[in-house]
Amino acid sequence: MSENLNGAGPDELLDLFRNTFRRHAGGVVVLTGADELGQPIGFTATSLASLSAVPARATFNVIKRTNGYRAIARGRRVAVNFLGAESADLGRRFAGPFEERFVGDHWSFDNGTPVLHDAAVTLFTEITDVYDQGENAIVVLEILGGRVGEEQDPLLYHNREFGTIRELAHTLV
Repeated sequence: MSENLNGAGPDELLDLFRNTFRRHAGGVVVLTGADELGQPIGFTATSLASLSAVPARATFNVIKRTNGYRAIARGRRVAVNFLGAESADLGRRFAGPFEERFVGDHWSFDNGTPVLHDAAVTLFTEITDVYDQGENAIVVLEILGGRVGEEQDPLLYHNREFGTIRELAHTLV
């Protein structure tokens, strides 16, 4: 049975928002870049969306109080690392403690931009616009190039879990 929340208060709207988007499965990417000192920065995101094919552009959202936001500035380069089913550990790593994200040999610099070795696809992009939305920002990327890795099932995030379509199917019923 559904519940009508028209005219709901702030607490009810927050619950509605959270419950709604937990049910919305999203593809998983790790966005990587470098801060003004050249230090690698990266974070897991499910908000990536295509914006236009010509010119090739995409968008994502970021919370401004996070460490990842330090790498966000017009003209900066960002790699969009699309994760496949075998890379759930990378999704978790880049959603976990900031200090541990680049510990290990799972990444390297490519022309000054950190990239993940096991990404199914990596797009090389440049930030063209950043739109302030209070505590968040909408970031527009121009796609400059990329590379395609091994074919993999996509990694999804749904109801606070990483998995594939098959693995998450039980939660969709």
